[in-house]
Amino acid sequence: MDTASQPDKLYFRAVLYDALHEAYDNLTYRDQRTVTKHLGFCDTCWSVRKAVLINGEIEYRPINPMTFEEISHSASRKSDKASERTYNRALKKMKEHILELQR
Repeated sequence: MDTASQPDKLYFRAVLYDALHEAYDNLTYRDQRTVTKHLGFCDTCWSVRKAVLINGEIEYRPINPMTFEEISHSASRKSDKASERTYNRALKKMKEHILELQR
């Protein structure tokens, strides 16, 4: 949907994204990594695709979301429950930060 002719939607989308980025930036590194891996996006550019060089050509491939078990193995955590708790705690922190911005 093209929102170029709807400046109010563009404005509120920009406000929402700014609030999300700020809430994400206030998380700890561990929380950030858990959220990005589980939701499947790049933690530096926010893209859901990564550029891969294949035979001299750039190909964009989707970043696949990881399960909590996969995150636990990649981060050397004790269990998938630990990764799930970290993820849920991070989302709660983000929500609280956004609510503080609204006040």
